[in-house]
Amino acid sequence: MEIFSQSLWHGQRLVATVLKAAVSRGRLAHAYLLSGRAQEDKWQLSRQLACYLNCQAHDKEKVGSCAFKLGLFDDQKAEIQISKLCRNCNWIVGNQHPQAFVQLQGEETKSGKIAVEKARMLASELTKTSDYFRVVVIPDASEAILHRPAANALLKTIEEPPANTVFILFADHFEDVLPTIVSRCQVLHLMNQPSKASDLGNLSLESAQHLQKFVGSLSLTDPKSKRVWTGLGWAKSAQAISEKTELPLSEIIDQVVNHEVETWKDLAIKTPAYAYYLKSLVDLADKTKQQLDHYVSAKAASDYFALCLRKLRQDYFGSGVFGKG
Repeated sequence: MEIFSQSLWHGQRLVATVLKAAVSRGRLAHAYLLSGRAQEDKWQLSRQLACYLNCQAHDKEKVGSCAFKLGLFDDQKAEIQISKLCRNCNWIVGNQHPQAFVQLQGEETKSGKIAVEKARMLASELTKTSDYFRVVVIPDASEAILHRPAANALLKTIEEPPANTVFILFADHFEDVLPTIVSRCQVLHLMNQPSKASDLGNLSLESAQHLQKFVGSLSLTDPKSKRVWTGLGWAKSAQAISEKTELPLSEIIDQVVNHEVETWKDLAIKTPAYAYYLKSLVDLADKTKQQLDHYVSAKAASDYFALCLRKLRQDYFGSGVFGKG
């Protein structure tokens, strides 16, 4: 099953993995809150999910939606093939589908808030029978825009939406959203500054082997392995491998995170503790990369990541959540 483009798999592996697994098992949550500043990735995740759920191609379960097959999500030049899309994918990609890709946005007023009447109309509209799988996007679910009166008008619908309906809400941070809304959503945290796929594509075979060996040798997924975390050995090793492969430290960190996500992704679907561990790890990686962007030295940033990750692993692996180390 293919749902999301390679660029999303590279930059937002955790969120893409969770959503794909949920679709494949027929266990999509009623609502997802996508937290983070990667606004374009939020739109792409929502749109590509809507395309897959509504694509009319008979072989979509094997090769993905027709928009995915044509490479429309990874190559802007693929727009010339738009005539080959099925009607649903065509409308969704063009942001014109009347039912399958619905958006609830704030008014063009000074406050920009979502009108209560508009929220009520959406709730009423969703009660009507539809032939499509409706993906309802709220591009700004912060309390400033989805304020309490409008949120209250949607609470019951978000908690118990009609069949074949999923809400996807966007926010820079879940704390900006009313708790009553957050409690009804599965929160997924996006990497704010995903790395470019070309960074790895330009690696020499030798450098790629060094990177793979380094990531695989850390034993991050083994709670009994304490050797790496007795000091700041990880930070020193990360800096060394960065120099050897000529990859920025941010990319090294992403590879470590991806390794953890791949290892724990199945359990994260079933067990909240695993999902929260991965979310915390992604958040830590993002904060570390923000430090690098603000001219913090690689040594200081890698030390920060190593120490925080040690604490994070102690909180989970050492506390018995995943088993005693």
